[in-house]
Amino acid sequence: MPLLIFLIQDRNREKTYRELHKIIVEMGFNGKYTQFCYKMNELKSKQPALRPKSTGPILVKTWSPTRLSLMLYMEPNELKADDMDFLKLLFEKYPQMKKMEKSVKGFKNLFKDKKDGMLKAWIEEVLESDCGLNNFGKNLLKDYDAVNNAVITSISNGQVKGQGNRIKTIKRKMYGHQK
Repeated sequence: MPLLIFLIQDRNREKTYRELHKIIVEMGFNGKYTQFCYKMNELKSKQPALRPKSTGPILVKTWSPTRLSLMLYMEPNELKADDMDFLKLLFEKYPQMKKMEKSVKGFKNLFKDKKDGMLKAWIEEVLESDCGLNNFGKNLLKDYDAVNNAVITSISNGQVKGQGNRIKTIKRKMYGHQK
């Protein structure tokens, strides 16, 4: 019983189970750590006063790289308020991110405007800037004619790809490999 009294003292609330176990082993406890943890959890669930005093959780919102990419692509009216605040802070701390946003939106607008020569100008601008899209620009140059045709024409191979997918799906069902 003296170990229980020791464990429920206020000064021990903030200690980890590992620290408490080490202390009570020195006091004569001969149980294993897992047994100790099980009993502590049981004790804390029965006596809420034993739970560590908390000032409340500190919530930190994080953005995944995928979400950040989408945010750079989206128009300001499409963003949530906290996303806008984050981007504003990001642009203040890292000006090259503002350049990247401008480049990403410029690339998106190439497909809307459909003007010949715009892709070449965009690639040259990206290669000269420090926004981080240099490799993307270099790779576009490798197959410039195909990419430029995709930018300036409204013709798409979507119908062909769709039919190919439909045929593959039917084939999988035939062989019992549904996906």
